[in-house]
Amino acid sequence: MIGGYGAVFWMWISAILAMSLKYAEIVISMKYREKTDIGYCGGAAYYIFAAMKSLKLARIGKAASKIFVIFCIFNSLTMGCMLQSNAISSSFSHVFDIKPVIIGIVTAALFIMAILYKSGRVEKITSIIVPVMSLLYIIFCIIAILLRRDQLADAFAIIFKDAFAPVSIGGGVLGFAASRAFRAGSMRGLISNEAGAGTAPAAHALSDTQIPEKQGLMGVFEVFADTIILCTLTAIVIIISGAELNVANPMILVMNAFSAELGGVSDIFLCISVFLFAFATLICWAKYGIMALEYLTRRPAVKTLYVILFSTLIVFGTVFTSDVIWDASDLSIGVMTLINLGAIFILRKEITRPKF
Repeated sequence: MIGGYGAVFWMWISAILAMSLKYAEIVISMKYREKTDIGYCGGAAYYIFAAMKSLKLARIGKAASKIFVIFCIFNSLTMGCMLQSNAISSSFSHVFDIKPVIIGIVTAALFIMAILYKSGRVEKITSIIVPVMSLLYIIFCIIAILLRRDQLADAFAIIFKDAFAPVSIGGGVLGFAASRAFRAGSMRGLISNEAGAGTAPAAHALSDTQIPEKQGLMGVFEVFADTIILCTLTAIVIIISGAELNVANPMILVMNAFSAELGGVSDIFLCISVFLFAFATLICWAKYGIMALEYLTRRPAVKTLYVILFSTLIVFGTVFTSDVIWDASDLSIGVMTLINLGAIFILRKEITRPKF
Protein backbone atom coordinates (compact mmCIF):
# COMPACT_ATOMS: atom_id res chain seq x y z
CA MET A 1 0.00 0.00 0.00
CA ILE A 2 2.88 2.38 0.75
CA GLY A 3 5.47 1.47 -1.87
CA GLY A 4 3.42 -0.23 -4.56
CA TYR A 5 4.09 -3.64 -6.11
CA GLY A 6 7.80 -2.84 -6.45
CA ALA A 7 8.17 -2.85 -2.66
CA VAL A 8 7.98 -6.67 -2.80
CA PHE A 9 11.28 -6.79 -4.75
CA TRP A 10 13.06 -4.60 -2.21
CA MET A 11 11.59 -6.72 0.58
CA TRP A 12 13.35 -9.71 -1.04
CA ILE A 13 16.64 -7.84 -1.27
CA SER A 14 16.29 -6.75 2.33
CA ALA A 15 15.69 -10.35 3.42
CA ILE A 16 18.61 -11.79 1.43
CA LEU A 17 21.03 -9.24 2.88
CA ALA A 18 19.45 -9.60 6.30
CA MET A 19 20.16 -13.33 6.54
CA SER A 20 23.86 -12.73 7.13
CA LEU A 21 23.07 -9.92 9.59
CA LYS A 22 20.69 -12.13 11.56
CA TYR A 23 23.33 -14.85 11.73
CA ALA A 24 26.03 -12.39 12.82
CA GLU A 25 24.05 -10.68 15.57
CA ILE A 26 22.85 -13.97 17.05
CA VAL A 27 26.33 -15.52 17.10
CA ILE A 28 27.76 -12.42 18.78
CA SER A 29 24.87 -12.28 21.24
CA MET A 30 25.45 -15.90 22.25
CA LYS A 31 29.12 -15.14 22.90
CA TYR A 32 28.47 -12.08 25.05
CA ARG A 33 25.43 -13.26 26.99
CA GLU A 34 25.59 -13.53 30.76
CA LYS A 35 24.66 -16.38 33.08
CA THR A 36 22.25 -15.50 35.90
CA ASP A 37 20.51 -17.39 38.68
CA ILE A 38 17.46 -17.97 36.49
CA GLY A 39 19.26 -18.69 33.23
CA TYR A 40 20.94 -16.72 30.48
CA CYS A 41 20.33 -13.08 29.58
CA GLY A 42 21.77 -11.09 26.73
CA GLY A 43 21.07 -9.23 23.54
CA ALA A 44 22.33 -6.33 21.49
CA ALA A 45 22.70 -3.96 24.47
CA TYR A 46 25.27 -6.28 26.02
CA TYR A 47 27.50 -6.59 22.97
CA ILE A 48 27.07 -2.92 22.01
CA PHE A 49 28.68 -2.02 25.33
CA ALA A 50 31.34 -4.72 24.85
CA ALA A 51 32.14 -3.43 21.36
CA MET A 52 32.72 0.14 22.51
CA LYS A 53 34.60 -1.04 25.59
CA SER A 54 37.00 -2.93 23.30
CA LEU A 55 37.80 0.45 21.72
CA LYS A 56 38.32 1.92 25.21
CA LEU A 57 35.12 3.91 24.86
CA ALA A 58 33.16 2.38 27.73
CA ARG A 59 31.23 5.57 28.55
CA ILE A 60 30.08 5.94 24.94
CA GLY A 61 29.22 2.24 24.89
CA LYS A 62 27.11 2.61 27.99
CA ALA A 63 25.25 5.55 26.46
CA ALA A 64 24.79 3.79 23.10
CA SER A 65 23.42 0.65 24.73
CA LYS A 66 20.94 2.70 26.77
CA ILE A 67 19.80 4.62 23.69
CA PHE A 68 19.30 1.27 21.95
CA VAL A 69 17.10 -0.18 24.70
CA ILE A 70 15.07 3.05 24.98
CA PHE A 71 14.19 2.87 21.28
CA CYS A 72 13.53 -0.85 21.68
CA ILE A 73 11.01 -0.10 24.43
CA PHE A 74 9.40 2.60 22.29
CA ASN A 75 9.17 0.23 19.31
CA SER A 76 7.62 -2.47 21.48
CA LEU A 77 4.80 -0.04 22.28
CA THR A 78 4.20 1.00 18.65
CA MET A 79 4.96 -1.78 16.17
CA GLY A 80 4.99 -4.55 18.76
CA CYS A 81 1.76 -3.46 20.41
CA MET A 82 -0.49 -0.95 18.64
CA LEU A 83 0.01 -2.20 15.09
CA GLN A 84 -0.59 -5.80 16.19
CA SER A 85 -3.79 -5.03 18.10
CA ASN A 86 -5.01 -2.94 15.18
CA ALA A 87 -4.53 -5.90 12.85
CA ILE A 88 -6.61 -8.08 15.19
CA SER A 89 -9.42 -5.52 15.55
CA SER A 90 -9.46 -4.72 11.82
CA SER A 91 -9.95 -8.36 10.87
CA PHE A 92 -12.62 -9.16 13.48
CA SER A 93 -14.58 -5.94 13.04
CA HIS A 94 -14.52 -6.39 9.25
CA VAL A 95 -15.86 -9.95 9.40
CA PHE A 96 -18.03 -10.05 12.52
CA ASP A 97 -18.91 -6.34 12.85
CA ILE A 98 -17.66 -6.21 16.45
CA LYS A 99 -16.70 -2.82 17.89
CA PRO A 100 -12.89 -2.45 17.87
CA VAL A 101 -12.77 -1.28 21.49
CA ILE A 102 -14.43 -4.52 22.66
CA ILE A 103 -11.88 -6.55 20.72
CA GLY A 104 -9.14 -4.46 22.29
CA ILE A 105 -10.39 -5.03 25.83
CA VAL A 106 -10.64 -8.80 25.29
CA THR A 107 -7.18 -8.93 23.70
CA ALA A 108 -5.67 -6.87 26.53
CA ALA A 109 -7.25 -9.16 29.13
CA LEU A 110 -5.85 -12.25 27.40
CA PHE A 111 -2.46 -10.56 27.16
CA ILE A 112 -2.37 -9.80 30.90
CA MET A 113 -3.34 -13.40 31.68
CA ALA A 114 -0.57 -14.69 29.40
CA ILE A 115 2.09 -12.38 30.88
CA LEU A 116 1.13 -13.25 34.47
CA TYR A 117 0.83 -16.97 33.72
CA LYS A 118 3.48 -19.50 34.67
CA SER A 119 6.74 -18.60 32.94
CA GLY A 120 7.46 -20.62 29.83
CA ARG A 121 3.98 -22.12 29.41
CA VAL A 122 2.74 -19.50 26.92
CA GLU A 123 5.97 -19.75 24.91
CA LYS A 124 5.50 -23.53 24.64
CA ILE A 125 1.93 -23.10 23.42
CA THR A 126 2.88 -20.53 20.78
CA SER A 127 5.82 -22.70 19.66
CA ILE A 128 3.22 -25.30 18.66
CA ILE A 129 0.44 -23.05 17.36
CA VAL A 130 2.52 -20.69 15.20
CA PRO A 131 4.25 -23.38 13.06
CA VAL A 132 0.92 -25.17 12.52
CA MET A 133 -0.85 -21.94 11.55
CA SER A 134 2.07 -21.01 9.30
CA LEU A 135 1.75 -24.31 7.43
CA LEU A 136 -2.02 -23.89 7.08
CA TYR A 137 -1.56 -20.32 5.87
CA ILE A 138 0.99 -21.45 3.26
CA ILE A 139 -1.46 -24.09 2.00
CA PHE A 140 -4.23 -21.48 1.92
CA CYS A 141 -2.05 -19.13 -0.13
CA ILE A 142 -0.99 -21.87 -2.57
CA ILE A 143 -4.64 -22.82 -3.20
CA ALA A 144 -5.52 -19.17 -3.90
CA ILE A 145 -2.53 -18.83 -6.26
CA LEU A 146 -3.30 -22.06 -8.13
CA LEU A 147 -6.82 -20.83 -8.85
CA ARG A 148 -5.27 -17.99 -10.89
CA ARG A 149 -1.96 -19.59 -11.82
CA ASP A 150 -2.23 -18.14 -15.33
CA GLN A 151 -1.60 -14.70 -13.79
CA LEU A 152 1.45 -15.75 -11.78
CA ALA A 153 4.00 -14.70 -14.41
CA ASP A 154 2.32 -11.30 -14.76
CA ALA A 155 2.45 -10.84 -10.98
CA PHE A 156 6.23 -11.28 -10.89
CA ALA A 157 6.59 -9.09 -13.96
CA ILE A 158 4.80 -6.14 -12.35
CA ILE A 159 6.90 -6.53 -9.17
CA PHE A 160 10.16 -6.18 -11.12
CA LYS A 161 8.75 -3.44 -13.34
CA ASP A 162 7.51 -1.29 -10.46
CA ALA A 163 10.68 -1.81 -8.41
CA PHE A 164 12.60 0.37 -10.86
CA ALA A 165 9.79 2.56 -12.19
CA PRO A 166 11.06 6.09 -13.18
CA VAL A 167 8.98 9.07 -12.16
CA SER A 168 9.31 10.72 -15.59
CA ILE A 169 10.91 10.34 -19.02
CA GLY A 170 13.84 12.68 -18.31
CA GLY A 171 16.26 12.74 -15.43
CA GLY A 172 18.31 9.63 -15.94
CA VAL A 173 17.84 8.49 -12.32
CA LEU A 174 15.27 6.42 -10.49
CA GLY A 175 12.35 8.54 -9.43
CA PHE A 176 10.17 9.01 -6.42
CA ALA A 177 8.12 5.88 -7.10
CA ALA A 178 11.22 3.73 -6.91
CA SER A 179 12.46 5.42 -3.75
CA ARG A 180 9.09 4.82 -2.09
CA ALA A 181 9.24 1.17 -3.14
CA PHE A 182 12.79 0.83 -1.80
CA ARG A 183 12.00 2.46 1.54
CA ALA A 184 8.73 0.62 2.08
CA GLY A 185 10.09 -2.75 0.97
CA SER A 186 13.28 -2.61 3.00
CA MET A 187 11.57 -1.33 6.16
CA ARG A 188 8.70 -3.84 5.93
CA GLY A 189 11.29 -6.54 5.44
CA LEU A 190 13.04 -5.37 8.60
CA ILE A 191 9.79 -5.28 10.55
CA SER A 192 8.97 -8.75 9.25
CA ASN A 193 12.20 -10.55 10.12
CA GLU A 194 13.88 -8.12 12.61
CA ALA A 195 17.28 -8.96 11.11
CA GLY A 196 19.95 -6.39 11.90
CA ALA A 197 17.69 -4.44 14.27
CA GLY A 198 19.14 -6.13 17.34
CA THR A 199 15.88 -7.40 18.85
CA ALA A 200 16.04 -11.09 18.00
CA PRO A 201 19.44 -11.65 19.70
CA ALA A 202 17.77 -11.02 23.08
CA ALA A 203 15.44 -13.97 22.49
CA HIS A 204 18.14 -16.25 21.09
CA ALA A 205 20.46 -15.45 23.99
CA LEU A 206 17.97 -17.23 26.29
CA SER A 207 18.59 -20.53 24.51
CA ASP A 208 20.29 -23.41 26.29
CA THR A 209 22.24 -24.13 23.10
CA GLN A 210 25.99 -23.97 23.66
CA ILE A 211 26.86 -23.68 19.96
CA PRO A 212 26.46 -20.05 18.77
CA GLU A 213 26.69 -21.00 15.08
CA LYS A 214 23.80 -23.46 15.41
CA GLN A 215 21.60 -20.78 16.95
CA GLY A 216 22.69 -18.36 14.23
CA LEU A 217 21.49 -20.71 11.49
CA MET A 218 18.08 -20.80 13.16
CA GLY A 219 17.98 -17.04 12.70
CA VAL A 220 18.77 -17.41 9.00
CA PHE A 221 15.84 -19.80 8.63
CA GLU A 222 13.56 -17.34 10.45
CA VAL A 223 14.25 -14.67 7.81
CA PHE A 224 13.69 -17.12 4.95
CA ALA A 225 10.45 -18.56 6.33
CA ASP A 226 8.92 -15.26 7.42
CA THR A 227 9.86 -12.83 4.66
CA ILE A 228 10.76 -14.90 1.60
CA ILE A 229 7.93 -17.43 2.02
CA LEU A 230 5.04 -16.00 4.06
CA CYS A 231 5.26 -12.34 3.02
CA THR A 232 5.87 -13.21 -0.64
CA LEU A 233 2.91 -15.59 -0.80
CA THR A 234 0.69 -12.90 0.72
CA ALA A 235 1.91 -10.34 -1.81
CA ILE A 236 1.33 -12.67 -4.77
CA VAL A 237 -2.23 -13.42 -3.62
CA ILE A 238 -2.91 -9.67 -3.37
CA ILE A 239 -1.50 -8.97 -6.84
CA ILE A 240 -3.25 -11.79 -8.75
CA SER A 241 -6.56 -11.04 -7.02
CA GLY A 242 -6.61 -7.55 -8.50
CA ALA A 243 -7.54 -6.12 -5.10
CA GLU A 244 -7.53 -2.32 -4.89
CA LEU A 245 -4.49 -1.14 -2.93
CA ASN A 246 -6.12 2.11 -1.88
CA VAL A 247 -8.16 0.81 1.06
CA ALA A 248 -8.57 2.02 4.63
CA ASN A 249 -6.56 -0.71 6.34
CA PRO A 250 -3.87 -3.26 5.36
CA MET A 251 -5.81 -6.16 6.90
CA ILE A 252 -8.87 -5.30 4.82
CA LEU A 253 -6.63 -5.37 1.74
CA VAL A 254 -5.48 -8.90 2.55
CA MET A 255 -9.00 -10.09 3.32
CA ASN A 256 -10.36 -8.59 0.10
CA ALA A 257 -7.64 -10.38 -1.86
CA PHE A 258 -8.37 -13.79 -0.33
CA SER A 259 -12.14 -13.32 -0.57
CA ALA A 260 -11.81 -12.66 -4.31
CA GLU A 261 -10.09 -16.06 -4.64
CA LEU A 262 -11.69 -18.29 -2.01
CA GLY A 263 -14.89 -16.57 -0.95
CA GLY A 264 -16.19 -15.76 2.52
CA VAL A 265 -14.68 -18.84 4.21
CA SER A 266 -11.27 -17.24 3.89
CA ASP A 267 -12.31 -14.36 6.17
CA ILE A 268 -12.89 -16.66 9.14
CA PHE A 269 -9.60 -18.47 8.58
CA LEU A 270 -7.72 -15.18 8.31
CA CYS A 271 -9.33 -13.85 11.49
CA ILE A 272 -8.05 -16.86 13.40
CA SER A 273 -4.63 -16.68 11.74
CA VAL A 274 -4.21 -12.96 12.33
CA PHE A 275 -5.22 -13.28 15.97
CA LEU A 276 -2.77 -16.11 16.68
CA PHE A 277 0.12 -14.51 14.78
CA ALA A 278 -0.50 -11.04 16.21
CA PHE A 279 -1.08 -12.30 19.76
CA ALA A 280 2.18 -14.26 19.64
CA THR A 281 3.88 -11.08 18.44
CA LEU A 282 2.35 -9.10 21.32
CA ILE A 283 3.81 -11.57 23.81
CA CYS A 284 7.18 -11.59 22.05
CA TRP A 285 7.52 -7.80 21.89
CA ALA A 286 6.31 -7.38 25.46
CA LYS A 287 9.12 -9.72 26.51
CA TYR A 288 11.57 -7.66 24.40
CA GLY A 289 10.35 -4.51 26.15
CA ILE A 290 10.65 -6.09 29.60
CA MET A 291 14.18 -7.34 28.88
CA ALA A 292 15.11 -3.88 27.64
CA LEU A 293 13.68 -2.33 30.82
CA GLU A 294 15.61 -4.80 32.97
CA TYR A 295 18.80 -3.59 31.31
CA LEU A 296 17.99 -0.11 32.65
CA THR A 297 16.46 -1.03 36.01
CA ARG A 298 15.45 -4.14 37.94
CA ARG A 299 12.66 -2.44 39.92
CA PRO A 300 9.49 -4.60 39.84
CA ALA A 301 7.30 -1.47 39.91
CA VAL A 302 8.73 -0.29 36.59
CA LYS A 303 7.95 -3.65 35.00
CA THR A 304 4.40 -3.46 36.34
CA LEU A 305 3.92 0.04 34.92
CA TYR A 306 5.22 -1.16 31.54
CA VAL A 307 2.73 -4.05 31.44
CA ILE A 308 -0.10 -1.65 32.34
CA LEU A 309 0.97 0.80 29.61
CA PHE A 310 1.35 -2.01 27.07
CA SER A 311 -2.14 -3.34 27.90
CA THR A 312 -3.64 0.15 27.62
CA LEU A 313 -2.04 0.69 24.21
CA ILE A 314 -3.45 -2.64 23.02
CA VAL A 315 -6.92 -1.16 23.48
CA PHE A 316 -5.86 2.22 22.09
CA GLY A 317 -4.31 0.59 19.02
CA THR A 318 -7.58 -1.07 18.04
CA VAL A 319 -9.28 2.28 17.54
CA PHE A 320 -6.36 4.40 16.43
CA THR A 321 -3.51 3.83 14.03
CA SER A 322 -2.03 6.05 11.39
CA ASP A 323 1.01 6.71 9.27
CA VAL A 324 2.48 8.41 12.34
CA ILE A 325 2.64 5.04 14.16
CA TRP A 326 4.29 3.38 11.14
CA ASP A 327 6.76 6.25 10.82
CA ALA A 328 7.55 6.10 14.54
CA SER A 329 8.19 2.38 14.24
CA ASP A 330 10.40 2.89 11.19
CA LEU A 331 12.39 5.56 13.07
CA SER A 332 12.88 3.29 16.09
CA ILE A 333 14.02 0.33 14.01
CA GLY A 334 16.27 2.62 11.96
CA VAL A 335 18.08 3.97 15.03
CA MET A 336 18.37 0.51 16.58
CA THR A 337 19.73 -0.94 13.35
CA LEU A 338 22.39 1.77 12.95
CA ILE A 339 23.67 1.28 16.51
CA ASN A 340 23.49 -2.50 16.21
CA LEU A 341 25.32 -2.66 12.87
CA GLY A 342 28.09 -0.46 14.25
CA ALA A 343 28.64 -2.93 17.10
CA ILE A 344 28.54 -5.91 14.72
CA PHE A 345 31.20 -4.28 12.53
CA ILE A 346 33.47 -3.68 15.52
CA LEU A 347 33.03 -7.28 16.69
CA ARG A 348 33.11 -8.79 13.20
CA LYS A 349 36.09 -11.03 14.07
CA GLU A 350 33.88 -12.75 16.67
CA ILE A 351 31.56 -14.02 13.91
CA THR A 352 32.53 -17.64 13.31
CA ARG A 353 31.33 -19.77 10.43
CA PRO A 354 28.97 -22.71 10.97
CA LYS A 355 30.60 -26.13 11.02
CA PHE A 356 28.85 -28.86 9.09
